[in-house]
Amino acid sequence: MNLLRRRLMREEANQRLSDAHLLEQKLPVGENTDSPYLLRLLSFELLLKLVFEQTLEVRPRKRHEFHIIFGELPDNVQQDILTRALEHGGTSKLSSDPLAVLMEFGQNFIALRYPYDRYDNISEEQYAALGADWIKRGALDTEATFRYHPAELRGLIHALLQLAEIG
Repeated sequence: MNLLRRRLMREEANQRLSDAHLLEQKLPVGENTDSPYLLRLLSFELLLKLVFEQTLEVRPRKRHEFHIIFGELPDNVQQDILTRALEHGGTSKLSSDPLAVLMEFGQNFIALRYPYDRYDNISEEQYAALGADWIKRGALDTEATFRYHPAELRGLIHALLQLAEIG
């Protein structure tokens, strides 16, 4: 694989992580935005594709289906990534169903850029009540419109950064 490409991919991933951190530091208390998370997802995508390329010496197809890209890695590389991620972040859904987490990351990467699409068929009143109604029902993770898995994302990014340095 082209070493310049590999270096640039890693630099872009690091820049997106830095941008996410900087944005979080600048946000006023109580302000809510998905932008730092989206920047981290972009960094994750770049790092996953970098490790894919350095491992298999081919480029993955252009897609945001992270579970498929991850699934095409050799089993030992998948296990190394998961082990490193879990060591960094502790017990998580990565232990029981890593592909489901990766699938959600890919879905979020697309859906959170256009979150209003999820609410096409509801009224203003229904939209305003969504959060309160969800909390009244017990705030079940399975009923959430979006699930972020921030600890898992941090762990996977940590693992991929390590592997990108080794390879």
